[in-house]
Amino acid sequence: MGYDGRMGELRTSFVDRCILLAVALAPALFIALTFDHQQPRALNDLRSWAYPVLAVELLLIVAAILRSALVPTIVQLPRLARWLLLALVLLLALSAATAAASIPYAVARTAVLCIHLLAGLSLYALWNGPGGPSDRTVLTGLLSGWLCFLLIALAFIALAPEAGSFDWAFFGLGVQNIRSFASYCMMMSVLALGALLCLTGWRRALAAAVALIALALIFWSGSRGPALGWVAAWVAGILLVARPYKMKLLGQGSALLVAAAALSFVHQVPRFNFGLLRLLGIGMEYGPNGVTSGRTQIWATTIDYIARSPLFGYGVGQFRPVVDLPTRQPFPHNTVLQFLFNWGWVGGTIALILLGWLGLAVTRRARGAPGLAFCGFLLVASCFAFGVVDEPFFDVMPIYLFMLACVIALRGKENPPPTLN
Repeated sequence: MGYDGRMGELRTSFVDRCILLAVALAPALFIALTFDHQQPRALNDLRSWAYPVLAVELLLIVAAILRSALVPTIVQLPRLARWLLLALVLLLALSAATAAASIPYAVARTAVLCIHLLAGLSLYALWNGPGGPSDRTVLTGLLSGWLCFLLIALAFIALAPEAGSFDWAFFGLGVQNIRSFASYCMMMSVLALGALLCLTGWRRALAAAVALIALALIFWSGSRGPALGWVAAWVAGILLVARPYKMKLLGQGSALLVAAAALSFVHQVPRFNFGLLRLLGIGMEYGPNGVTSGRTQIWATTIDYIARSPLFGYGVGQFRPVVDLPTRQPFPHNTVLQFLFNWGWVGGTIALILLGWLGLAVTRRARGAPGLAFCGFLLVASCFAFGVVDEPFFDVMPIYLFMLACVIALRGKENPPPTLN
């Protein structure tokens, strides 16, 4: 479907419809394959690597190559960005080849990161050209696919056995931790929050449903990190959006918070560390790890290990076997420390520079009236805030959602009309 700068719609090709459908439904397909209340650990590889999502990303790369769009997109990048990306990829390869604990695992993780990068460039190329879908079509497609994701999650929760055999903390629906599932909901909810400002009619109702259900699931899970990311994105959006829309965004966000809080009490809290009251710290008795859940100890230990290998780090996915902690962790629950641990001060600094550059570009695009770029900005902002206390750049699924956020933010036209009619 073409984009004519007025949110108008042109003829949609079958291939373009299939691409959007695959991109939108990938998360729902992924969790559907782990819809098993027996929580078999044999599915842990699928939960971590999200093979359907990777398959969609490979499809995007192939489609962009067949359309001769990928290479021109890379060439059009700013020269400094191209050189930094090349340097980073080489350093990623070096760190994977010299990984501290498991070279095959580091190589596999590094290859997936490269797939994410190429998929993002490919999707930008496919959606940014004259044959790309309209902003309204992109938002409608993503929200529809994500509503399917949330409905599957609600069915999984409703059908979970009430007896003690079900491990709620593990959860198992596309994740190995309920907190990770809440992070998916965070990203879906903030994009829907932005869509509420610029969609009309039934599409606006669709955005409201996604925003409300996803936020209620965050509250029900008692996950503080995703709640922090949601609020941070909302506040950042209020500060960034043009003055005529500030009060509207403030009101809509406030209404969502109240409604989602009430909705989160519909299903009983299955564990002591679930629920809105736990999230707010009401009646909680913190264990030896304190209110930070042991993060301060993890961060201090990570800094010590970074100092032991300061230049090139330990490689991707090496945190659990290398770092000696009372409870083994897959990552240090902080994006900056994660990058420095993975690739040292050399590769980590380059990665952080590129991430910061990307954040600035997304912010510039999103200024003004709400539109596709603004929706993408909210999602990016939530990931950055969440990355202070957790790690949205480890497993496949959250990186995929972040990649989508960057594409739609940079692809969205600057200062679009206030509504996508």
